[in-house]
Amino acid sequence: LQEFDGAVEDFLKVLDMVTEDQEDMVRQAQRQLLLTYNDFAVHCYRQGAYQEGVLLLNKALRDEQQEKGLYINRG
Repeated sequence: LQEFDGAVEDFLKVLDMVTEDQEDMVRQAQRQLLLTYNDFAVHCYRQGAYQEGVLLLNKALRDEQQEKGLYINRG
């Protein structure tokens, strides 16, 4: 859990530091954040923490509605 929290904090720091001319870096950081939420949600499911997993996937889907894998994992 501590590694997950640290990863999310790092991604949020990157998003705060980038400038408008670094849109590609913003997209990459946002994508990595979604993948981090997804990976941790899968970990939660495997540990039997289903509600936490669903919450993480809901958070990811709030920002990315086109990612089919997020819906599959949530279902």
